Order: sequence, then C-alpha cells, then structure tokens
Amino acid sequence: MRLAFDTHAYIDVQDFPIVACLERIAKAGYGGIDVAGTPDATSNPRAFTPERRRLIRGTVERLRMHVAAVNAQGDEPAPTPDNKIPNLKDAVDLASDLGAEIVSFSVPVEVPAGKDAWQVVVNSITEATRVGSSRHVALAVDGKSTHWLNKRPDDLEEFFGAVASEDFGVNFDPSLLAIEGGDPVAFVKRFGKRIRHVVLRDFVLLPVEPPKEGKTGEAGATKSEQPPTTASEPTKPVVEYRIPGTGSMKYTPIFQALHDVGYKGALTVVANPGVKFDDAVDLAYEKMSLAMGQVNNEPGK
Repeated sequence: MRLAFDTHAYIDVQDFPIVACLERIAKAGYGGIDVAGTPDATSNPRAFTPERRRLIRGTVERLRMHVAAVNAQGDEPAPTPDNKIPNLKDAVDLASDLGAEIVSFSVPVEVPAGKDAWQVVVNSITEATRVGSSRHVALAVDGKSTHWLNKRPDDLEEFFGAVASEDFGVNFDPSLLAIEGGDPVAFVKRFGKRIRHVVLRDFVLLPVEPPKEGKTGEAGATKSEQPPTTASEPTKPVVEYRIPGTGSMKYTPIFQALHDVGYKGALTVVANPGVKFDDAVDLAYEKMSLAMGQVNNEPGK
C-alpha cells in the first residue's frame, strides 16, 4: 500500500499551479496523486487538453511518482440506453494517457431503480471495462451504501457478478461507510478482493442545535432559522470533514484489514478546498504514515 494525494481541491478548484503543487506533494513523501478527470464545467475528460496530459505525466515521472487514479465523477446526466454512462470510456483514455491504473466513478444518483436502469448501467460499465482491460486500466465504482444501486451489500455483490470482470471493483471510502453507521473493517473482509482504490477522509459529527426563536411577525407567528422537527423526523448530525487522522476515523484497523486481504494499491488522501494546502499535505501524510506503521508487517511509508 502507498499514500497518494488527491489534487482536485487545489489544482482544479483553486487553480494552483500544476508543477508547484505536484512538487510539494512529492516533497512531503507521497508516491502518487489522484487527478480529476473532469477539470472544468463540461464534466468531460476530453476537456483535459493534450498539453495538460503531457505536463502532468511528465512531472509525476520526473518526481518519481505516478498517477494512481483518475476520478471521473462530475455533474453528469443520468445514463440512458442511448448515451449510457457518459464519459467513462473517455476517462479510460485519459487514465491510459496519464499512466493511471484506475478510473473511479459513481453512477448518477438520479437514475430510477429498475431492471432497465440496472441493465443500462451494467452494459455501460461492461463496455468501458472491456476497453480499460485492453489498456491496463481498471474501473472502481463508489460503494456508498445509500446509493440507489448499492443500498445493501448483497446488491454490490450482484453488481460485481453482473459485470463479471476482474478489472471492475469498488472505490472504497471508509469514512462514508462510517458516517452511515457501517463497519469499514467488515466491508474490507467481505469485498477486499474487489477493492481497487481507497479514499482517505476524516470527519466529526456535530450535534444539531435546536431551532432558535426568531422575531415575531405581524400575524404573531414565530419564525425560526430552521423548521422544527418531530419525533418521526429526527435531526441528523452535521458532518464536518477533517484532515485524515484528525477526526473520528480509526485507520489502523482498516489498514490492517486491507493488508490482510492483500490490497497493494493507493491510499489517497482527500482534503476539502477550505483546508490549507500545506496543512493538508503534511499533516495527513504524518498521521496516515503513523497509522500504516502500526500495521503488522507493513512499512510506515
């Protein structure tokens, strides 16, 4: 296993200079980066110009890093029998150009559940996986359990069986599973052989404050900053994302489980745009290296 850093929050969102950003990531000790496959509002990997592709690949090779994954997520339209899942094969082309081994993606959430939608998704991924296999690129779908496609672990198992390719697996985000009350270690034990990419985030759950009383209106009605909830509508805690290693996630048991199932891919740190770049790069590397160092038979880097 090796640590990588997701560049999207800084290169794409905040327009950091590509070369300086990658040099800083390499200096911290990371062995790779993740790249957003949809760098602008078009949500299309074709917007990734040839010059940008050459610059990123040339820079990571000079720094003795690699592109771990291309993230093909974006505000994509829902798949239909005509357009299938947009941009997947273009993302595979981009990954191949950058020397990446993984394309991570999610199926658009607005797709209605049903046999037709299921088959369209399966056909689209099967076709893209076939192209990816010929270019040594695997596909990894987000395993978020609230997704219409993967509401239960058995659904994910069925999904793998339907696509039926060893080059198709899951993009594992332990924090999303933990937020929803799931057990990341149990997930690894069940689906470890299907994990193609791992995302590292962290969070704390903040209690929701009760509604505050507002000013009384002309009709005597009391206005609140948020509508009151009833016993049947409990308030949900607010998720505040943190630099990996500084929140509620306990990563050593997860890394141990990944090691035990033979996972050898990237562990990619993801930071929100509001976090200072230097803080995210250095602190996450320190904390995650420490957690990896506590894994039996696993080096600290």
